[in-house]
Amino acid sequence: MRKSLQLAVALLAAASTIGMIPVAAQEPSAGPEVVVAVNVPADARPVTGDFTATGRDTVLWYSPTAQDRRWLGRTDRTFAEMEPVLAGGDYRPFTGDFDGDGYGDVFFYGPGAARDVVWHGRADGTFDESAQSVAGEFDAVLPGDFDGDGRTDILWYKPRQTALWRAEEGGGFTVTQVMVRGTYTPVTGDFDGDGRADVLWYQPGKGLDQIWYGQADLSFRRGPARVNGAYTPLAGDFDGDGRSDVLWYRPGPGQDYVWYSGGPAGFVSAKVTVRGRYTPFVGDFDGDDRSDVFWWRPGNGPEATWFGLAGRRFASGPPIRA
Repeated sequence: MRKSLQLAVALLAAASTIGMIPVAAQEPSAGPEVVVAVNVPADARPVTGDFTATGRDTVLWYSPTAQDRRWLGRTDRTFAEMEPVLAGGDYRPFTGDFDGDGYGDVFFYGPGAARDVVWHGRADGTFDESAQSVAGEFDAVLPGDFDGDGRTDILWYKPRQTALWRAEEGGGFTVTQVMVRGTYTPVTGDFDGDGRADVLWYQPGKGLDQIWYGQADLSFRRGPARVNGAYTPLAGDFDGDGRSDVLWYRPGPGQDYVWYSGGPAGFVSAKVTVRGRYTPFVGDFDGDDRSDVFWWRPGNGPEATWFGLAGRRFASGPPIRA
């Protein structure tokens, strides 16, 4: 991937620097509310997915040192504790629907020579297991349905050593090499709402950013973006319009933003206020087709949830008790 941008698109047309785009969303009056701390191991690596095809995401609190708790989101914006599972091993898990059956799956990636395995979700809350083999170690793993065929593909990112796994009908993957030369903090989402996943290649600071738009033939159309500053990006469809938005979270006292996708018109930036330092993650916990944010403080608490609303707003969830 060359640093020069080959295709200019109408992205951030008015002004593309965070904080300089016209704000068209309501700013929450406060940050996450103080609630009861989550009783999970401090080394947990939470992932989310609709493993039972209920329309609501479950939080799988994977831990290398303890049982893995499961919280099923409920329509009243609380969580139901499910029977714990035990993955064992030391993994960097991520989720997707790799076999395209409508049930979320968990890919347990063990960097290096560690054994890799996929758990395939089932309606009864259990998982079927299949072995996988990932050669090498990668800086980031980016699951997404890049070709829009209903199965989650995987982009294994490492500068100059990036691989793209295409999920095949009937199981398994085919592998192609993709050239990415720069150092990025990438995030995936369907930013243009065409049913195919895209990649926002973000360089913290003043580096050159860009978006790769997924195509049906598993190629990418490239377009520019510009993000000034250092953030933790999280993608999700927070307003439920079918296009992925980006929450730009800056731990500490800095200003946070949400980029709401407007499709071909680009993004609209809105300020939000997050007080404190968190390790946030995203899922649709109440099943309303809008992404929500779980604000987790490993080992410290307290935690909170933001539930996405129509009209580009968030509502704080009820106290988390576990």
